[in-house]
Amino acid sequence: MLLSPFLLVSALAGQVLPAQALESLQLTRQPTRRTDPDENVRLAWARDQVINTRLKYRSLLDEPGRERLARDVRRHTDEIERLQRRAKRDGSNADIVNWGRDTQFTAPVTFGNQEFELVVDTGSGSLWVFVECTNQTECGGVPLYDPSKSATYTALNSAGDFSIQYGVGTADGIWGQDAVSMGGESHPNTTFGEVNHSTEWEGQGTNISGLIGFSWPGAGSLIQDKEFVMPLWYELAKKWDNKAFSMYLQRETVTMNSTQEMVSMATPGGVITLGGWDPTYFSGDINFVDFTAAAKQNLAYWQIPVEGASIKGKALSIGGGGKDMPSQAAAEVMFDSGTTLILGPASQVGQFYDAIEGSFEYPQPGSGNYMFPCDTIPHFDLKFTFGGVDYPIYDNDMVAASYSREYLQSFGGTGDKFRGAEHWCMGAIAATEDSSPPWIFGDAFLKNVYTVYRADPPSIGLARVNEQVNNTFQGDHPTRTRRARPRAERAAAADKPSASKTGADAGKTSSASGGGSGNDGEKKDSSAARVTVGAAVAFAAGVALLF
Repeated sequence: MLLSPFLLVSALAGQVLPAQALESLQLTRQPTRRTDPDENVRLAWARDQVINTRLKYRSLLDEPGRERLARDVRRHTDEIERLQRRAKRDGSNADIVNWGRDTQFTAPVTFGNQEFELVVDTGSGSLWVFVECTNQTECGGVPLYDPSKSATYTALNSAGDFSIQYGVGTADGIWGQDAVSMGGESHPNTTFGEVNHSTEWEGQGTNISGLIGFSWPGAGSLIQDKEFVMPLWYELAKKWDNKAFSMYLQRETVTMNSTQEMVSMATPGGVITLGGWDPTYFSGDINFVDFTAAAKQNLAYWQIPVEGASIKGKALSIGGGGKDMPSQAAAEVMFDSGTTLILGPASQVGQFYDAIEGSFEYPQPGSGNYMFPCDTIPHFDLKFTFGGVDYPIYDNDMVAASYSREYLQSFGGTGDKFRGAEHWCMGAIAATEDSSPPWIFGDAFLKNVYTVYRADPPSIGLARVNEQVNNTFQGDHPTRTRRARPRAERAAAADKPSASKTGADAGKTSSASGGGSGNDGEKKDSSAARVTVGAAVAFAAGVALLF
């Protein structure tokens, strides 16, 4: 049965969870290609990001858009294979032919009595976990779910097969049900995919066992092409008084130090709060921006209108949705924690780089990537406007990866493009020729704001991140300003009354389009469950799901 948008929202009404202490779970970080010492690997990583995100949203494209995407995938495949040959020639054993291995945010999710690390993705709605590994390259060493060890498991033999396409690969298996919990919140009969075969996942040696989607049901999976599988957050929200979840993504960025060497945060992470928001992680008001009428009619992704953008004080035109949409229309932005970069229409993305001296489009047809001299950092002053409020982006978050001049010139055919600087940065804002979706804001933006995803009314709240808990920059170096507390210390703190989480101190809210209320922020979110999120590596476009 396909639920209408009205029924999706109204179905969230239900009983209220009893008050409970916040629960935090400490996570760890795994290596990433983004800061690999091999420049071939770093270039392959950066080039993967654009094509994988386009593949993720392929179902939204018109026929010309699909044809352009297929053409660019073929070009991209050839380019990545060339990089693999270069790496082998240079004596590197690095694995480059890998679709979408990336730094992602993961959280522990429990199936029955078995806990696994899953990628957290607000850009998809599916939930799946590995139950069998038939190819060691794909999943060797990955923790596997064993249905026979769960007393609450139920096989769904009549539901047909489970299959999801991501990037150029697939995850296949069957449907099952079990009691699934996250951050102390549980749903008894959660439907999910049991994956027993995958291609192009290449997750050998990681601890990532699958993915948990946080989008609306419309972006999730269908059973036998006729019935949506409800995301876990949606089922849990039926019990919440405050039908919202929120995310703080702790900065794990690539930046440049004074010697132009790659540096990276040692312990990235963040927090997901279920059933509300945690004022520890933001300052000021929460600015709620309602979905447009069109988005409300098709509840699939978390998307809101963006009012404008500026760089170096110059206003940019980002209206409309690309060359096939009217320029006077408000640009729609999808918030996607499973995507690293910011993607937008090619006709509009070029404006950002026009303001950066020495920048140019990466010399590969249809690439969508731009290069600029790394020594132009930090002078961008990039801002996006939502609900009448400007949200600045750290200059270093504009860097996807960096490369030496000698490496880039070794490809030949680049002329004098790379002659002006010793080190070159690939920008975190990339372009796509596709007509839809218009803009996708991944972690490059989301690290700069505290986001609240509210179901009723459908809206996204934004607040400035509390810099006392964020990773900030001093000079050219990133500085970690908050230590991770031991579990015992966090538990003790959760049991004590906290002035910052009660009454007016809980964080005031506003609404950009009449969908919010100042009273929302003054309500104590005592039922909220907090889950600490860690950055990990998702292999083979594991988050680039296609629906």
